[in-house]
Amino acid sequence: MSESARRPWCRRRGRRSAIALLAGSLVLGGCGGSSAEPTSPPAATATAAPASEVLAPTIAAWDGISSVRMVGTLTPTATPGQVVEFTIELIPPDRQHVTITGPDGTFEAIRIAGAFYVNGTWMQLPSQQDLGAVVPVQPEETLADTVVPEATAVQEGPETVNGVPCRVWKVTLPTEGTRGTTTIWGGADAHLPRRMVAETPEGTMTIEYSGYDVGFTIEPPV
Repeated sequence: MSESARRPWCRRRGRRSAIALLAGSLVLGGCGGSSAEPTSPPAATATAAPASEVLAPTIAAWDGISSVRMVGTLTPTATPGQVVEFTIELIPPDRQHVTITGPDGTFEAIRIAGAFYVNGTWMQLPSQQDLGAVVPVQPEETLADTVVPEATAVQEGPETVNGVPCRVWKVTLPTEGTRGTTTIWGGADAHLPRRMVAETPEGTMTIEYSGYDVGFTIEPPV
């Protein structure tokens, strides 16, 4: 079964379209939560390899999470002064809490299964909504894009992120629609991502990952 089939909150649109939509919406490994990462990763190698091979442990570990918090920024190339900040909390398979702040203000939404809420103050919309369509901030799609067949990866680490030894992989995606580079800091032992920087002609998205399997909740606000 594919990752997207197992995780309905993860929909691949491609990094280029995701960044472009995010920029327009408001203007817009790792480090398993309870797992220690004591082992230092090996020295970097400069040989390119298929990203689908070297990042397979990261994708497999990501598929097993019970929660994650992603805090990031998006800097559009055309308007570098209009930085968008976002926080996304996910509890698979169907709970998501998104806050996006940009030049035009703040948008906050919660999706729980078929129920969709927006803050204004909080209200539930009368029909089922696709949060991914309303709020095009889906950094997990960027992770999925790194393992398309044509992507290649070169190890640039090791580095330590927030006290966690990580391997650093720079992934190049040459295909139209996903063109650009993504750098992933993945935990040396638990493999989950701790940081990711995705760069395309449309802009740069930087994400910090935390809250793996820590048991926070996402509940209906009203």
